[in-house]
Amino acid sequence: MHWSRVLIFRILFSLLTGSVSSFAQTLDQTPEQSKREFTKHFESSRIEFPAANSKYANVNPGRYPAVLHFIYEHLLDWNPTGRRAEYSAACDPELWAERLRDPRINGVQLQGALLQKYFKDCDSELNTGNGTSRFSPINMMTMKLDLQDHPFLHRVVFHLPGDIHLKGLLALKGDRKKRPLVVVRLGVFGGVEELLAERYLLLQLFEQSPFNMLIVENMSSPDFIANNMRFSFGGYDEGLQNILIAKYLRDPNEPLSQLVHSLHFLGVSLGGHGVLYASMLNEINQKPIQSFIGFCPVVNLKSTMENLSGGMLKQKAANYWSAMRMQGLREKIPSLAEVSSFEFMPK
Repeated sequence: MHWSRVLIFRILFSLLTGSVSSFAQTLDQTPEQSKREFTKHFESSRIEFPAANSKYANVNPGRYPAVLHFIYEHLLDWNPTGRRAEYSAACDPELWAERLRDPRINGVQLQGALLQKYFKDCDSELNTGNGTSRFSPINMMTMKLDLQDHPFLHRVVFHLPGDIHLKGLLALKGDRKKRPLVVVRLGVFGGVEELLAERYLLLQLFEQSPFNMLIVENMSSPDFIANNMRFSFGGYDEGLQNILIAKYLRDPNEPLSQLVHSLHFLGVSLGGHGVLYASMLNEINQKPIQSFIGFCPVVNLKSTMENLSGGMLKQKAANYWSAMRMQGLREKIPSLAEVSSFEFMPK
């Protein structure tokens, strides 16, 4: 939804309620001021909605290079329309649904066989995108999405015990209605200021679905490294953080809990490792979280990390990229300062 629609809605609401002063104030406010006006009702000592010029909006070392941003956002960018191609008569879903209802096709095995035939015969028409896995990751990362000026996206910081400051991006519908809240824990190096690899989840789970959404940075993100004095990697610590976030969001003393109907955690890649831990911790913490999904989660962190210790070209490249994305650690951990970028992750 564009900002203009939100402005029109607020104007109409002001007129219908007779709130002339509110109407005039709406006209005077910038989008940033209007978002601040909305979120100030949900702030607390533990959940902060920082302004655009706060220290939490700093550009920290380790983010994507400017040239890569330019390529993604200006050369390869595309706008998902949601339109699908028309089906041929032979692949019309209604036709196949009618076949499934045929009394002669009874039983799970016969229905399963018919569905398999449908997917096989109509594979090219059912596929979306370009149909090749080679370009799908690029398509996912180059969808157009304006994070800074989106009227329903709000930068948020959770202040956790141990002087931990965890950044998130909160997507609220704007109607102050209680909704299921989907919390997405990002994968390795994932931060909320760039949000390239996982932005499709925001489009699917927020813009195309009835949920509110909270996207939380990974502990390996450049911003987490910059905003915190201590560092660990995935797993148990992220699991504890997830439980603490859930407890805050369900705490009736937190204003933001007024918008939470139920909580559902989705962990992507390395973020999935912490969500798996949270699913266990949930059992001994009054179950503040109602469901969990691990999306390609890291299950055995030790063996995953050991896989980066070899001398293969792919492993060297992964170490070099990791060293670039986690530059801030060299400033905070003296023993890393002289380590070769090609041996970064094992160290």
